[in-house]
Formats: sequence, structure tokens, C-alpha cells
Amino acid sequence: MVMPPITKAFTLTELVAVIFILAVLSNLTLGRVPDLSYEDEIFISEYHTSLAKAMANKETVVLENKMGFYDLRFNQNGTINEAKTMKGKKGNLIAHLGSSYLTYEN
Repeated sequence: MVMPPITKAFTLTELVAVIFILAVLSNLTLGRVPDLSYEDEIFISEYHTSLAKAMANKETVVLENKMGFYDLRFNQNGTINEAKTMKGKKGNLIAHLGSSYLTYEN
């Protein structure tokens, strides 16, 4: 009795199942990526730069906007003076009090 050679390959069903799982996971992940405008990205960058500067130099740093919509003051520990919700181009930027945590909501 001659045994057929064993091939190491995936079946079509296994490949379709893997592609389906990857499609579902990528759809869930892409749904959570915020759609930021250029101005919002610039503000987030300036926010983190001011936070790092305040903590590195152990001094108070004021983040001012050219349009005057927000002024945030970081103390030497990196915390901000007050919580604020700032209207961005496409959503809201929320600076949390105490932790200096910044979130974005569409």
C-alpha cells in the first residue's frame, strides 16, 4: 500500500477564515483613528512640547494660541492650571486637570 505524499498547504477554507478575521480586526482598528485637522495636530504637538519643557526646566510654561481660544499654564510638575474643552476644526480637544492628559473627540 502506497501512501500519497503529504503536502503542507492551507486549504481554501482556512485562507478565507484568516482573511475574514483580518478584515474584521482592521475594520475595528480603523474606526478608532481620529480624523484630525492640521491645526489640531499642530496644537497637540505644541501641547506635548510645552508639557515636556515645563517638566524638564522645572518652570511654569504658558501655551498660548494665536487666535486666543485657549491658554494653558503648565506648572513645574507638568500639570495644567485648569481643565478645558477646546473646539477644534473637526472635534473637541479636552485637557484633563491634574494629569495633563489630552483626549480628542470627533
